[in-house]
Amino acid sequence: MGINLGVLQGISKAIVSFPYVLILFLVAMNFYRKNRKISKMQKLIIGKSINTPLELTLSEIVLGITGGIFSSVLLSYLGVGFSENSLVDLIFLFSLLSLSFKTKAMNFAYTASIMGFISILIEIMKGLYSADWNILSVLSIDVVSLMTMVAIIYLTQGILIMIDGGRGSIPVFSKRNGEIIGGFALKRSWIIPCAIIILTTSNNYSISETYSLSHWKTFLTATNPMVILSGIVLFVLPLFGVLNFSTFTFSKSKKEKSFIYGAFMIGYSCILFVLARLGTLNVFFKLATVIFAPAALEAIEIFQNYKEINSKPKYTSNDDGVMVLEVVPDSPAYNMGIKSGDRLVTINDKKIKKEEDILEIIKETSSNILLKIKKATGILEEVRYSKTNGINALGVILVPISLPQKEGYILFEHVNKERIIDKIKNKDN
Repeated sequence: MGINLGVLQGISKAIVSFPYVLILFLVAMNFYRKNRKISKMQKLIIGKSINTPLELTLSEIVLGITGGIFSSVLLSYLGVGFSENSLVDLIFLFSLLSLSFKTKAMNFAYTASIMGFISILIEIMKGLYSADWNILSVLSIDVVSLMTMVAIIYLTQGILIMIDGGRGSIPVFSKRNGEIIGGFALKRSWIIPCAIIILTTSNNYSISETYSLSHWKTFLTATNPMVILSGIVLFVLPLFGVLNFSTFTFSKSKKEKSFIYGAFMIGYSCILFVLARLGTLNVFFKLATVIFAPAALEAIEIFQNYKEINSKPKYTSNDDGVMVLEVVPDSPAYNMGIKSGDRLVTINDKKIKKEEDILEIIKETSSNILLKIKKATGILEEVRYSKTNGINALGVILVPISLPQKEGYILFEHVNKERIIDKIKNKDN
């Protein structure tokens, strides 16, 4: 049996067998609690939940598992493997702990870079001194394999962000140059099961659990130098990790922001992959790789935040009409074809200045409601809706001219993005 089929079996083992299924259950419960807060916040702001907690949780699990399969198979074909005594499982453990401790330092790039730097330091010390460093071998890990794995994991994250990053977003508001602007806070997590190839000479595994090197078909030369040793066999180790994503946008739609951020992550992963492969040449490329991994992530986040703060806001209301920030699915506005980014100009030929104007006219009207809408493309359209359908609200959240003092409006300050996004999602507690 080929090792790639063994990788798929390793993923299935991580999903259905104990104790892995317990980890999956605990992470799913963590996701569900977080997503229940999101759903409550959506209902508080909009009047109805756009996404159910179950929908948000299942997408994080199902897409995460799909991403884990993609990562594992790709790592296998790229020849990524680790020695039996490496601490690669610690990196995945720290990523799981990031759900509780809320710190970037536990994400893959940061923990892998720390481990990689320690390994490089041990490698340099071995070259400079003739002392026996075997006592520190447990801290050593193949840096090329490690950082190649991290690159593929972030490639997977970039794809997940592009596909799913905008789901569960929360409408927020900020004040800039005296006017209210609308935007979205985005935060998602995915659990990824990875099947990691372990190179071992140990007799602790049965024949059915190991694979011959001849079964390992790769596109590139295997990253771990252990493959040249005799008696090496392969073992597939299933591990769970968590990928986290959080950002905000006032200059783009949530889909545009997710796509752009995901594209940045894919570009980052490609550069990291090239640097990691160059690490086979000398220790300086290895050092450059472990420095680049966290530094580039920080640079991406700083750049994204800078662009958001300094770019023209997308969602603002003015004399041309009141901006629609979000539309509730299956609402009257949704059925009328109103979309986020449209402007409501008039209702029954009366100028709309605030959300209350719409509600008052709806209450006063006994027949049809006529809305004039300026689409995001600049085209003016008129849509008609019969009040006999039981309409008492449009089902939209509008960007106000001035921020009303009522529950449900969240003023987003450009101070500490992580703290504020968490505060938004914990507000119902």
